[in-house]
Amino acid sequence: MEDFKEVEGKMAEGQDIRMQDIVKSEILKEYKAYLAGRKSPNTVSAYIDTVSRFLDFIKDKEPTPELAKKFLVYLGLKGLTPRSLNRHLSALTNFFRFIGKPISIESYKFQKHLPTPLSEEEIERYIKATRNPFERALVLTLYTTGMRISELNSIKISDIDFKNGFIKVMGKGGKERVVVAPPETLEAIREYLDTRKDTSEFLFPRSRGVYWEKIKKIGERVGLKVYPHLLRHTFGTRWISEGGDVASLKEQLGHSSIATTSIYVHLVPKQIKEKMPKII
Repeated sequence: MEDFKEVEGKMAEGQDIRMQDIVKSEILKEYKAYLAGRKSPNTVSAYIDTVSRFLDFIKDKEPTPELAKKFLVYLGLKGLTPRSLNRHLSALTNFFRFIGKPISIESYKFQKHLPTPLSEEEIERYIKATRNPFERALVLTLYTTGMRISELNSIKISDIDFKNGFIKVMGKGGKERVVVAPPETLEAIREYLDTRKDTSEFLFPRSRGVYWEKIKKIGERVGLKVYPHLLRHTFGTRWISEGGDVASLKEQLGHSSIATTSIYVHLVPKQIKEKMPKII
């Protein structure tokens, strides 16, 4: 990393220097002086490195909380662990305080025991194990939308937009959102509604415990241990592995923070991670 004197030297030699480089060098020089005496030498070095990479990432844009979040997602897609991401987050939080724009971004959670998502072969085998329209609609609604089982219970038949492929659900904290549902799922729901005798306004009117047990029993038929959250987890992993972006997945899953959603990038192959920054 070059300091401002090095930049001045290059200018004196007639070398081509971008204004962006000059501004960056000045900012880093002032920030380093600010950190001196406040942080240990190792911390100062780490913070300067993070901020330097952040400024390169945003180029000539004004630093904003939104760009800081995108930078952290970018680092996550490069394979950094939650611990490493939190170190970069600390540096950015300190830097934004230094420039008079305090930010508040949720820390990355440590997931020590993430469940192993179902493979494509396993999920196909699981879906084929359903024996009637009700079971197929139940499984596809949970798996292909990534919704929580508590949200499944909130769906009214009037909440389903069959024409445009959307389902309105009530998420955590009473927050309403719309999730995308593929044609196969909507067709399964139609068939289920055509055959069921219940006249309730809710799509799945029984308690969540009933559906939890049904999801489990379908898996047992084909030797798989399946529960509702595993279907949601498998959906999130599949979304990323097929090229979906983290921001859209956050909305689909109803996460309050993109930090929670970004755990899925650690579960996909390295060659896929390398492609991901292009779609941010």
